[in-house]
Amino acid sequence: DNCQDQNPWACACRSLNPDGPCSPCGANGSICRRPCCGSVKDGCGTDGRPLSPLPTAAPTPPPPPTETPPHDCSWLQSDNCQDQNPWACACRSLNPDGPC
Repeated sequence: DNCQDQNPWACACRSLNPDGPCSPCGANGSICRRPCCGSVKDGCGTDGRPLSPLPTAAPTPPPPPTETPPHDCSWLQSDNCQDQNPWACACRSLNPDGPC
């Protein structure tokens, strides 16, 4: 029970189970009496505690280009920094003083 529903069935069930996680329904609704009320999808564990967020892994860097970039990076001085293809990125890496 996430203590949100205020329909007659939810309120009757809370009245019949006063030791449950939610207070009986009242004028201001029902109040959660635990650190967390609800299911896993609500972020609650079965023990009534909030679930810890899963650690996020660092993004994996893209693999290096499998082909060598063109030797001609003369276009780099007029680069608009939009292309993200392997050759554009390689030319920019080889020319760190370029516009991008």
